Amino acid sequence: MAHEARRCRLSKDVIVPTDALRLVLVALGLWSVPAQAQAPEPGRPLVIPQEVGARQGRVVGRALACGLPPARVEALLRTLRDRMQRAVGRALTDERYVLALNDAMNEETSLPRPGEETCARATAAFTRLETAE
Repeated sequence: MAHEARRCRLSKDVIVPTDALRLVLVALGLWSVPAQAQAPEPGRPLVIPQEVGARQGRVVGRALACGLPPARVEALLRTLRDRMQRAVGRALTDERYVLALNDAMNEETSLPRPGEETCARATAAFTRLETAE
């Protein structure tokens, strides 16, 4: 007796050989796996633009509230934006990082002027941001 191929009924009118269905399912399964997931390189930290923007915005906002020269702040903001753009690209920088940075800066500058000790810490944190890679 000849070998009869098994068949699978997909719907009322569609009947497919089981071997062909397996081949299609395997091919679809392999295609659904992302080619190369964008995982950070080993030793390189994951960057979340809105978190970094909020943290750096608080530091820059406090420094502004303490009276740091605007030219120095503007230079740092350009540097920080360039760093983030290299890390995550232009779209995420513009859509998430810059917005979080501006919100945090606005919040810090809307508060009363901090005390001398807080200003000293804010200036030190600002300097660390300037000298960071």
